[in-house]
Amino acid sequence: GIHLLIDVKHASFANATQRQQLAKALQQKFGSTFKLKIEECASATNTPAEKTATQQEQALAAAKNHLMADPHVQNILENFGGSLDENSIKLVNS
Repeated sequence: GIHLLIDVKHASFANATQRQQLAKALQQKFGSTFKLKIEECASATNTPAEKTATQQEQALAAAKNHLMADPHVQNILENFGGSLDENSIKLVNS
């Protein structure tokens, strides 16, 4: 058998019908005695997507800080009376 944990935030994606369909498919593949247990839990770790989002947020914050600390950027802003629109700063994948 198999014991799966699903974050309570995503438990609605594993309703009774879906759980039965998954159990049936696994039993067809591994035999009728195959047991499936799905348990809801509070996630102690982030999903890969959450980790990626956090890393991107950190990289964007670092880029903003780098731009604001750059002497050339400061010089341009001071000489031309400009301002930096932080919402316009985007990460570019290289």
